[in-house]
Amino acid sequence: MLDPWLKQHLVCPRTRKPLEWHEEYLVSPAGHRYPIVDDVPIMLVEELPDTNPIRFETTRKQLADPLSMPPDPGLGKDEIDPYVRDQVVCTCGHMYDPIRDTMKRYPIPEIRLPPGEGKRLLDIGCGWGRWSVAAARKGYVPVGIDPSIDRVRVARRIMKQLGLNGSFVVADGRCMPFPDGVFEVVFSNGVLQHFSPESVRLTLAEVQRTLAPGGFSKIQMATLWGPRNVMMAIKKKLFVKPGPFLVRYWPQGKLRRTFTELIGPTTISVDGFFSINPQASDLDLLPWKYRCVVHSSDFFRSLSDRAGWVGRFADSVYLQSEPEKKAT
Repeated sequence: MLDPWLKQHLVCPRTRKPLEWHEEYLVSPAGHRYPIVDDVPIMLVEELPDTNPIRFETTRKQLADPLSMPPDPGLGKDEIDPYVRDQVVCTCGHMYDPIRDTMKRYPIPEIRLPPGEGKRLLDIGCGWGRWSVAAARKGYVPVGIDPSIDRVRVARRIMKQLGLNGSFVVADGRCMPFPDGVFEVVFSNGVLQHFSPESVRLTLAEVQRTLAPGGFSKIQMATLWGPRNVMMAIKKKLFVKPGPFLVRYWPQGKLRRTFTELIGPTTISVDGFFSINPQASDLDLLPWKYRCVVHSSDFFRSLSDRAGWVGRFADSVYLQSEPEKKAT
């Protein structure tokens, strides 16, 4: 069954015009056609280059051959989705490799946002839905987008398994299928750091467009001078062949200027040190050596609150932006 909120709010990502809904596809007045697969709207714009070729390709493959789509595994209340076990390292980082076969629960982070009180939150690059789950538990109504139909289907079934509500679309943050001003909060973690500078700029412009008056965005990015990131940058320079989905490290000053220019006044807060995904909520899942990483990150994050210069060497930061009010 198609999501009622999506049916009311989806627009053509190319023209931003309303769509005509059919059983198996949507069509815009300009003739652009978007398929619906397993009740999931596929709202990708083929003219744009892929930000993550693997994720875009999974969607193309299943559009070409619907029979290749894996069936839902029929999860029990306390079971872990096999997709999450298989992909947890890709989405959460190498600290999670030792636990992929022993996870007793989903690694759901604590989202650093005020209580949602029913506000609509856009989760850009939702993956299998861990941040959408975190947002729903905080009182938000999440709408997750991702270019992979595999991940969107997993996110949807995990939300259902956990008794939470949310909407999910196969879509691209650079060309979003939503009207202006529809989200009170736009959130993203671990996604835009993989984009080219031009793709980041396109996405931030879309964030600004889709934010409601009085809303704000909170987006995590990897930074240039964090100790972990310096070592990784050297390693990649010497030993790793560049690829389209490597992490890109930004100077904090450039991040602030770019986000301020494209969304609005921006503040930076520290996310983590020695990792770009240090989640204290997962301490019970991690081996002791990685718990030490998370504890160290929390210590230096707390220290940065008292000594601001420490934050200049964070490995990841959040940028919170609020669009300026438009003149009437």
